[in-house]
Amino acid sequence: MITKGMVLFSFGLLLVIVSIITRISYLPQVIGILVLGLCYGLYTFVPAYSIASPVKYINIYGLLKTQNLYGAYLNFNLFDQPISRLLTAWVVLILQNSVGFFFSVYLFRRGKHLEIKKNVSWLFLSNSDFIKFTLS
Repeated sequence: MITKGMVLFSFGLLLVIVSIITRISYLPQVIGILVLGLCYGLYTFVPAYSIASPVKYINIYGLLKTQNLYGAYLNFNLFDQPISRLLTAWVVLILQNSVGFFFSVYLFRRGKHLEIKKNVSWLFLSNSDFIKFTLS
């Protein structure tokens, strides 16, 4: 359950980053559909015995199949060294989530065209000011 949550959180971070960067309102949905389609295509059409097998298993579809991730033992052959798929998955997820989180916060702080950035003072209202704000 934690693995699936981290995978979906990293996908959500990607959509947040795209939302902050672009001014086109439908572009995050288009990018999300394209990323899901690409991941599905990689998981479906890349053979398990090929040199690109890490790309097959370390993407959204490969990581959401936790029964395969935790139930079947698989090593990747990277630089002639066997590396566990489970270890690789956790390292990639932690790196994606960390970099994505800090990059989205950085982009939000620098965002020039974000509407909420212009009206961010409502975040710092006191309780009485918040009641006046919501009732008005």
